[in-house]
Amino acid sequence: MKLTTSNEHGEKGGWLTPRQVADRLGVTPRAVRAWAKDGRIPSFQLPNGRFRFAFEDVEGILTPHASKDVRANLTETTEVPGQETLSW
Repeated sequence: MKLTTSNEHGEKGGWLTPRQVADRLGVTPRAVRAWAKDGRIPSFQLPNGRFRFAFEDVEGILTPHASKDVRANLTETTEVPGQETLSW
């Protein structure tokens, strides 16, 4: 399987880095990685341990019709120092 990251704007159909996801969701990359480790956000883990996120999955979280269960799952308490929760 060939895995390539998207450009800085996150091309549709590409893969996003934790930084790109964090920028879109208004949180820190550390929070995104914690959510990925907890299974709260769909992700792909590379052999080196780094995470990648499908553009469609992240955009699905941002859309108004996204499942409230998915958004609620992300806002559950995760111990990430200095991290604010999302406000939907």
